[in-house]
Amino acid sequence: MLHDPALAAECDDLEHSLTIDARNALNRTLAADLADKPPEFRDFPFHKYITHATSVMAIRATAERLLWHQRLGHPSDHYFYHAHEHITGVPRFRHFDPILEQCPTCIRAKQTKESAGTHSTRTATQPFQGLSIDFSFAGVRSKDVERKKDFTGLNGETCWILVTDHFTRAVFGDTRVSKASPMEWLRSFLRQHSPQCPGKYVYLDQGGELYANPAVRALFEQFGYAVRPTGADASNQNGPVERAHLTVANALRAMLLGAGLDPRFWPYAFHHFLRITNATPSRDQVKSPFELLRGDTENFTGFRSFGCRVWVRPPGRRRSKLLPNARKGIFLGFLPNTTKNILWYDVDTGQVKIAKHARFDEGLNDLPFGALPPNVQHLQRVQSGEPFPAEVDDATVDEFTAFVNPFSHTLLESLTVPASNRSPTFGFDLLTDELNNRVFVAAIKPGSPASRIRSSSKATNNALRGAYLVAINNVLVFTKEQALLEFRKAFDSKSPSLSLTFAPEKRLTMAELRRALADHREPSIFTDPAMPDEETPVLTLDAIRSICSLRFPDTDFSSVPVEDIAAAIHAVTSTAVTPAEQALGFFTRRKLQRLSTWPDWQRGEFKQLDRMHDLGMFGAPVAPPPGAIILRLHWQYQIKRSGERRSRSCCDGSLRAAPLLHQVASTYSSCVEQPIQRMFFALAAAHDMRVYGGDATDAFAHSPPPETPTFIMIDDAYAEWYKACFGVTLDRNMVLPVLHALQGHPESGRLWETYINKILSLPELSFRSTTHDRTIYSDVFEGEPIRFGATTKLFQGMQNPSSN
Repeated sequence: MLHDPALAAECDDLEHSLTIDARNALNRTLAADLADKPPEFRDFPFHKYITHATSVMAIRATAERLLWHQRLGHPSDHYFYHAHEHITGVPRFRHFDPILEQCPTCIRAKQTKESAGTHSTRTATQPFQGLSIDFSFAGVRSKDVERKKDFTGLNGETCWILVTDHFTRAVFGDTRVSKASPMEWLRSFLRQHSPQCPGKYVYLDQGGELYANPAVRALFEQFGYAVRPTGADASNQNGPVERAHLTVANALRAMLLGAGLDPRFWPYAFHHFLRITNATPSRDQVKSPFELLRGDTENFTGFRSFGCRVWVRPPGRRRSKLLPNARKGIFLGFLPNTTKNILWYDVDTGQVKIAKHARFDEGLNDLPFGALPPNVQHLQRVQSGEPFPAEVDDATVDEFTAFVNPFSHTLLESLTVPASNRSPTFGFDLLTDELNNRVFVAAIKPGSPASRIRSSSKATNNALRGAYLVAINNVLVFTKEQALLEFRKAFDSKSPSLSLTFAPEKRLTMAELRRALADHREPSIFTDPAMPDEETPVLTLDAIRSICSLRFPDTDFSSVPVEDIAAAIHAVTSTAVTPAEQALGFFTRRKLQRLSTWPDWQRGEFKQLDRMHDLGMFGAPVAPPPGAIILRLHWQYQIKRSGERRSRSCCDGSLRAAPLLHQVASTYSSCVEQPIQRMFFALAAAHDMRVYGGDATDAFAHSPPPETPTFIMIDDAYAEWYKACFGVTLDRNMVLPVLHALQGHPESGRLWETYINKILSLPELSFRSTTHDRTIYSDVFEGEPIRFGATTKLFQGMQNPSSN
């Protein structure tokens, strides 16, 4: 049938006329209904009061569609209108209106480019047979050096890795603190997912970090994968993961911008969105990746918008009936494989926590309109139909992007090589960064060609020393060997100049270094959708030994008997330790007093104070003398392997608690220093002696009192013990004179050294101090030389133990 323009115009005019007639008839009906109403009610602005009083949660169909669009991470129209077919809990929307044209956040955060075509590199016939992997780094790319920077997450994350399965289209990933190649994460992923089948392959970008690392290529070859690099400037050959990078970056910008959050929260948005994208199929898929892997659809019945308000019920009992019992936070997603336990950011403490009992407020009704994030403002605009003032742009979130280079800022330098040069490295001293496994400039030799890159040798060192060497003559280098090879090529060819690319990076703090090291040792807690809920981690004895060797590298745990390890594990998991005690984390007197086992702990306190009383540690309570040095008792609570509750007491004689005491007291003693003990063991080993150890019970308590008069405040434990023993309630304003050396007092070590030295030098023992240290003694017993070390732990070394 041919198109008739005249007929089409006539139909449009008729439709317009009928619409106007219907609206006029409705207006006449409403006017007739208001005719018998008082005049003051006819002009009353009911629509404004209804809009103001209606909560955002009482939403219309248009607003509900926009709300679910926000909950699902701002997807495209195709994914959004077909989500109900693959995800339980997502409603079905009958009108296919273009949602992207109605969402200002998507218009602002997303950009599109032309597709590379219908060609595909996917040839896999089963899950994980074919993979596409790429590394991406979060930050700002700009020609302005001052604006280039990395976006660091709450826990120090700087980059992410994505793995796309060619068969199911499932996307797996992890956020990383270190910019080094995630070897341990890749190894863990391949161990868990690599199938036993022929024809396995993996696509890597030949210009990226992973393909340039020989260790990464060797790892995939070890698991039987053929490594296929992409062609130059041919990202479409690695399309499954390159497209995923673009999708993830767009989604992160939209989720952060829509929730009004700063870029620090991008790692949590990353994991939240991976769950969403694995629950929705691609355009040419019948089932979602989640369903292909698990055999069931994902359940989003309780799903909520990322970054919305959440009110969390704190653990424990309500402190008061009249006090609010909820904490305000920001919703950061769910734990893997569940929508019952949430991750939330406590705005009061600045910490990310896990909770189960929570209520969501996606309208953020606790905020004034001017402070509402864009998501909620767009919802309210759709609800009321009236425009709202434009939001002030947050430039930092708009600039959030992902790029394949791990360095947001690089320096391109030119090195002129004189004819007299004889150094194959041109003056660079190169080393390998053990953390990132990349070559960097450790030093620059004065007078070398390298030292003349900048105006002076000092300027060159300030700019390039410590910087990573990224490329030589536009050839990427990763390891020290690669850099030396490229330098040798340039040296042999007698090139008059070299083009060098450097990447200066800031020095890591100790906290950042610890996070980066942990990033290499442990896989992320965020697992993939195929991980079964019932999987339980297993910790073997070998793993326990390995963990201990990492924590204490100077100690050999291979010789520890299995029986001792089992006894320690039994003590930790013993039924003598109640669940309430395990939940405390660390023990304090106030926490322990609320438990049913408090009588056992108090008996431990009384036992300690009984021993101190028998040794005459404290004098009778007295009034505080003017200007006296008064310290506090400090209690430590432990559970012994036998299950006995142990309470230990010492005083707080730190510099912070008693600065005046440290100024007037003589505190040096060599007997408690670790170097002296190490020297004793070295001497014993040099003379092939066997060492025996013994413990001096309450060693300090046998020593004389401090030379500087010291007093102790009466705390709750001492007052309760005194009441139980003598039936007298002490005046808490009084103090206790210290009559013996007390552990924790700065003079106690010296007092014990003087005391034990007098004993060991008695004629009955006749020990003599060695030239190494006065607290290491030597003697001859029954013709055999012996050594003796005096600390609070006594050590004796003998060559022939049978003679004793």
